[in-house]
Amino acid sequence: MVLTNKTYWEQRAQAGKIYGEEPSFSVRQAMHYLKPRSEVLEVGGAYGRNSMYFARHGMNVTNVDLSKTWIRMADESKDDLPLINKCEGIRTVRFQKQFDVVFSNFVLHFFNDEELSDVMQKMYRLLKPKGLLINTWLSSNDMYAQSGYHNGLYLHCFTKEELERLHTVRGFGLVNIFETIGLETINTSDRKTFLWFTVAKKAP
Repeated sequence: MVLTNKTYWEQRAQAGKIYGEEPSFSVRQAMHYLKPRSEVLEVGGAYGRNSMYFARHGMNVTNVDLSKTWIRMADESKDDLPLINKCEGIRTVRFQKQFDVVFSNFVLHFFNDEELSDVMQKMYRLLKPKGLLINTWLSSNDMYAQSGYHNGLYLHCFTKEELERLHTVRGFGLVNIFETIGLETINTSDRKTFLWFTVAKKAP
């Protein structure tokens, strides 16, 4: 059975803070590229561990996620931080403003080709001129790398060439791209994950 993304992630959210509470490798890397008081949009930020990290470091942050459970948890944890949490998908959410940075951590590889094309166009429109798109993606070198539908969810693991082409055809210039091995926590278990970290700038 193929699940809708919303159904899948709401089911995952029932297990709570499955990725732990520490900020991810990618959000720490992203901070090297952000200016103080930047307007940041996090796509698929779940219960807000990375969004709160940005906010604690002086950014104005909006976190969108499909799971109402995770968004509720994010609201309960944000205290007085400059953080807005919205239960919405990136393909349907609407804003009256643009952002300096759009960020995601292990999210965009869950879209099939057609969906990802729409998402890249949407993020391009949401960015200010010369705004930054910062993401982590599963690598084709990961030990569990498979592309296609598995357990009801689509997944694509990327090569460097695929990511370079994807950004170029959508109007982004790559500022940095590198592959590394990150320690990913899922349900209290840690595993080494091969990932790509990308920083791209919206073409003027």
